[in-house]
Amino acid sequence: MYPSRYNLVVKEFEVTDENDDGINEPGEHLIISNIVVTNTGGMPSPQAGQLQILVQRSKWLEPIFVPLHLPGEIAPGETVQVDGTLRAFIKNETASRALGTLLHAKDTVSLRTYSDRLQRDVPEFHGEVDVVYQYPLLMTAPKFLDCVAKGDTVTFSWTIQNISTKDHGRLSVMGRETGTLLSDPGGMFELQRASHETPHNLVDMIDVLEPGEKMPITVEFRVSDLVDDFTTGSMLIDLTLADPSTNELRSVVSFDLRIQVSPSYRYNPAAHFLLVINAQSPNAFVLQILHFIEYGMRLDVDVFNLSLNGAFVATDEKGEEYAVLSNYTGKSVIILGNRMNYFQSGVREPWELLDVGQAFSLACRGTGFLVVAPTNKDSLKGFAHLLSIPSSATGAISPPTPSTDIKDALKKLVAATDSPIPSRLTLSIKKKVLQKLDKTIASKAKSVHQALKKAFPLRRFVVATDENVDPKQGVLNIIEGLPHGANLVASMQEYSRAPVLSEYHIVMFAHLLPFKERCAMFWNLVRLPAADRSAGVNAATVYAGSQLTPTGVSRDAEEEHLVSGKVCSAIAWSVSTQLASEVTRFTAGSGSGSPSLLPQLPLLRQFVASAPKVPLPPDATLAPLLHILGHLCGVTSSLTIGQTFGQNLTGPGKRRKKVRAVVLGQVSEPLVKLCPVPPPAEKPAKGTKVAKVKGPAALVADGEAATKKRLVQLKKSNPGLGRVGNVEEFAFGVLEGLTMTTGARFLDLVNGKAGSVVVMGREEFGKLQVQQVHRQVRLAEDVEFSSERLRNMITKVPLVEVSGVANSPDSPAEVDGLDGLPLEDVDRILGNVFATGEVSGILGNKQPPAVEVDEIRVTA
Repeated sequence: MYPSRYNLVVKEFEVTDENDDGINEPGEHLIISNIVVTNTGGMPSPQAGQLQILVQRSKWLEPIFVPLHLPGEIAPGETVQVDGTLRAFIKNETASRALGTLLHAKDTVSLRTYSDRLQRDVPEFHGEVDVVYQYPLLMTAPKFLDCVAKGDTVTFSWTIQNISTKDHGRLSVMGRETGTLLSDPGGMFELQRASHETPHNLVDMIDVLEPGEKMPITVEFRVSDLVDDFTTGSMLIDLTLADPSTNELRSVVSFDLRIQVSPSYRYNPAAHFLLVINAQSPNAFVLQILHFIEYGMRLDVDVFNLSLNGAFVATDEKGEEYAVLSNYTGKSVIILGNRMNYFQSGVREPWELLDVGQAFSLACRGTGFLVVAPTNKDSLKGFAHLLSIPSSATGAISPPTPSTDIKDALKKLVAATDSPIPSRLTLSIKKKVLQKLDKTIASKAKSVHQALKKAFPLRRFVVATDENVDPKQGVLNIIEGLPHGANLVASMQEYSRAPVLSEYHIVMFAHLLPFKERCAMFWNLVRLPAADRSAGVNAATVYAGSQLTPTGVSRDAEEEHLVSGKVCSAIAWSVSTQLASEVTRFTAGSGSGSPSLLPQLPLLRQFVASAPKVPLPPDATLAPLLHILGHLCGVTSSLTIGQTFGQNLTGPGKRRKKVRAVVLGQVSEPLVKLCPVPPPAEKPAKGTKVAKVKGPAALVADGEAATKKRLVQLKKSNPGLGRVGNVEEFAFGVLEGLTMTTGARFLDLVNGKAGSVVVMGREEFGKLQVQQVHRQVRLAEDVEFSSERLRNMITKVPLVEVSGVANSPDSPAEVDGLDGLPLEDVDRILGNVFATGEVSGILGNKQPPAVEVDEIRVTA
């Protein structure tokens, strides 16, 4: 009698790959050997031949059915080694792997025992070894650019590494062929080393790759001149390796490189818009924007691709870098807000590459910024916060000017009201007797805060404590930030997938134009006879008297250049929205001690200054003007009985009363006088009634009543918003109707709070400066990194200028500086000139206009 039955346990076994290169590769066999078994039971195992050892089938393993037989009668406690080997085939991959991912599959090799007598497995018998399936060759992610320009010669590269213990390659001992196959299915790129038979396929076969060796592979190609801009192509790269069983080449890893073709940046002084895109911006949406600005607004637009340049820098004719946004002072910048891949070093938001100091200076000088559909709104708000409250760390403010006291500081700030350079003042604070210096400074900072809010409701300031060097005297910094009128907004609608640009985006682009130019456009439209303008309005008429010059885009001299009717409709809404926002924020501040309020309302002042000096024509389109006047009267009026009684008692009431007096006396009444009085109604026939014809003043009153009614409704439904918020909601409601877009909104990035006078202690102000310095350091690192990457990977085509025309091959011609050009390019240039009589071929990356003269001159 035995105390217990037998129990066979696998103590260990070895697993090796068939070709013994140390890699368990799909397509080869695993060899299981040196199996050691122990009987941990209380009786001997069965006689020889009754128990078979096999490999357990798995997702990856297909056992070869040649079992091993366990020795018979293994005594209790005895350990034996089983002679022979087992084999199992590693299956080839059946599911598609994600592009760019290497095979690294984990599995377990398990053994089982089968009893012939019992016709089943012995459950106690088991043994496991963990294995990894992979290929003996690795390929790094290709070093590539996701955006290139036509005509550029680009270098991509990658590295192949042998991680096995044996040579690979067609001349290796194993003779396994391996290499990379690059294909250009769209035919967009000219592969430099490709054969004429397969111009868009390039094979790089490896002779011998030794164990541990890394082999770099470099490919050069030229971006075809025939490819349309804003086209995304692909390059497919496969690392191939002969199958260990069949010797047929198979793909080990594949990469699909998506590459956008974009135009190089060229500054056009006549451009009024700059469109900033990146390689991840949808091409169709980019083309919609360009088409609309050019044909719907009849204005020129430049394009700047961050993925082509790495940062907001461009290169001038001398090869020196400069800040590209410096070309657009007082103009409009549209930034597509999608996240971008940054040269394979992570992702960036477009505004992270924007210099805060430069953006601040441009915004103060009237440059408008529209961020379209930002991916990361919180990041954008953080950038806007740094932008709206600058510090000396950004270099965006003027050197400090000392002030003797608060009164002197206010006087200096009043003098700088219309200056495009924000002010920075310092105020020396002497320690009071029996009071700590910090407490004296805090008290003075509070007084400065109140004085600034009272004097300048629409200007933004930081009142910051400086580091105290003298224990008896400290310094307060008064730093001016972005004013209320700065136009920095974000659109909330996603990129349009429709075939045409959405009406929402059309309105937002019109809203981005400089306010002064919008005012000129508004008055031009008011002067026109009232009519259906859905088909558009003549561009020369719309832009008359403004700094906006319509572009000549039509090839038909008789075709009238029209500005989209939706743009014309949007101008009135845009002007009304900003004027209402300005006067409402002014009344929401702490008031003004100045009796002259209109100079403190720069947008309202501009609107009045741009008004015609003579009466409007009898058939003028008065409705938009009267709507604006009625709306301004409504947003400055008392909405409740309590507000009516409080206008002479409370601070907000007094402020609103003063502003209303300005709106009525200096804006509404003078402008109403410019409006033609409607002719009296004809005497009706007996027994009929004729509706009373209302004059301009009555229509303004109707508009005021309608605005008040709507604001009262919004006040009830949004009690926590206050008048500023409800006026904004009013504008959004009109925007919904104008664009037929439910929930239409935009994000004002600089006007989160009325007044916005912020007091900061030394520690808080120091943190702000450190944050801005860190941002500048990272930006400098990004610029350096991207510049080096682009220098190493792109060879720009030489700029070639051609002037003149040769009417025949015998005509006099002077050709200079063609040594650096490929002969086929020279032949194409000159052949085109001789054949057509005009210079119209693409020369390098510059295409001059066609001209007709007696001589041709070509220079590089």
